[in-house]
Amino acid sequence: MLSEYGHISRRNFLKAIAVLGLSSCAPFYPRTRFIHLLTNDPHPDHYNPILDALIDLILPFGHPNFPSITPLSVRNNIKRHFPLTEERQEPLQRAFIIFNDIQLFPNKLPALVDQEVMLFEEFEELNTAEIEPKINEFLELDQHLFEQFETKFGTHGTFLKAPKSVRAAYFSLWGQSSFSIRRMFYNSTKGLINACAYNQKEMWDAIGYEGHFNAKGLR
Repeated sequence: MLSEYGHISRRNFLKAIAVLGLSSCAPFYPRTRFIHLLTNDPHPDHYNPILDALIDLILPFGHPNFPSITPLSVRNNIKRHFPLTEERQEPLQRAFIIFNDIQLFPNKLPALVDQEVMLFEEFEELNTAEIEPKINEFLELDQHLFEQFETKFGTHGTFLKAPKSVRAAYFSLWGQSSFSIRRMFYNSTKGLINACAYNQKEMWDAIGYEGHFNAKGLR
């Protein structure tokens, strides 16, 4: 069973991928090599490597005291709580593909903008004239982040093909983004992966945790 934090991360993750996977992002893709994947259901071979790379990035597999679990075992745990191939998971599949394309980060993605507009309207009760400059400011801030990233690491096409140090910096951009859905994807992905790692008995043994109940049957 996932912890309450794991369940929260899962809910946030589902919300983030639902927004990121909206077809309204599709107009940006004719100039990328992913048009075929976005007009067809991506195969697990397309998105599982991205998930595995995130798992490898987030968990300290290289630490000498880290237990003998693998990215595959963590991914299987995630699939158990959120089956990636269940029915038609196009939003999830497309969200990973959008994340994978590093060069999309500075672009004005309609799905991200629409979500942010909705939040401004709902929680700050702003009107269109008040929201537009804020959205433009968010875009400029994210573009500035991306310029700093490329100044330091150079130009890279995809998360999967980038060196691990670049992957870490790019993933961090999502956590620093002005757009709430990107930050939610960053935080909930970390939370979900950690929850699904600590859900394994090998992790319990490593930290001296005896399970859901102690010897006396008490929590």
